[in-house]
Amino acid sequence: MKDLSKRDEQKALTALESAIELVGEGTSPDEAITKVAQDNKLTAQMTQRMIEAYNISKTLHHLQHEGGEKRASTFPIADPVAILGALFPKDPVTEQKQAAAELHPDYMLGGTSVDFMKEAEVELPPMTDKEVLPYERDPAAFAKRAFDRRNKLIVWQKRAAAEARRCYFSMLSAVDAAADYWRKIGPKESFPLAEKRAAATYGNMGKSLMELIYVQGGLDDRRLNIKRASADELGTQQMMFDETVEPYSHVAAAVVEAQKVALWSKAAGERQRRVHSHAIDSIDVLPAPEVVAAL
Repeated sequence: MKDLSKRDEQKALTALESAIELVGEGTSPDEAITKVAQDNKLTAQMTQRMIEAYNISKTLHHLQHEGGEKRASTFPIADPVAILGALFPKDPVTEQKQAAAELHPDYMLGGTSVDFMKEAEVELPPMTDKEVLPYERDPAAFAKRAFDRRNKLIVWQKRAAAEARRCYFSMLSAVDAAADYWRKIGPKESFPLAEKRAAATYGNMGKSLMELIYVQGGLDDRRLNIKRASADELGTQQMMFDETVEPYSHVAAAVVEAQKVALWSKAAGERQRRVHSHAIDSIDVLPAPEVVAAL
């Protein structure tokens, strides 16, 4: 499969986060990924990458957190054949086919005859004259569901926070790799030129990352004699940015990881808010005996 661009990869990762949230709320992996791919208008290649990322993440999480007999148990993963088949059918219904079907339904049925006879509707008498009443809610069962939901939300919040930390350290690795390019002896790209290109391509994030590369990478050491671009030169013009060669490949990688940090940090904060909201709405209202029984 052809590699995705950094922008398409980021779009797929953002969509994956929405799909994971839907799965966490009870939607099946196939339905969640299909819906998110449709909403975000992902290509087949981007959808395939999202499916692969979800299945790998789900498998690793299962192996890391399940032990004993549960480790060998099955768990639902995304089916690429079903998802891609639903999103990109081999024989889609075109406007022409739809118009033909409206003129004659047999067109869409491959020429088979249609039975227009309908069964008569029969109104049956009620089976009982008693009023139908809902079952009373089982307090113990309600309390257990409330705590199970809370624990699930906490697990998702911790997972998002862990992903944010992982992406942060990956960003620092890319920053160090970029700084190491300028620390080496020999001919190299002008740092001020790289600053201008990063600012023109990534805006304020590009400026911040180049500042981080310069300071945290030790490029402010006078012995290196590395100059900086002036502030009024940054972001004032369109410039080429080739992310396939050094040092721009490291800068692009740092930008992607920084975007992931922001994404996962936001998700962690949102899930923490859900934990508190759920506690107020569903746990604080429980009587003390039910809380003790649930624990």
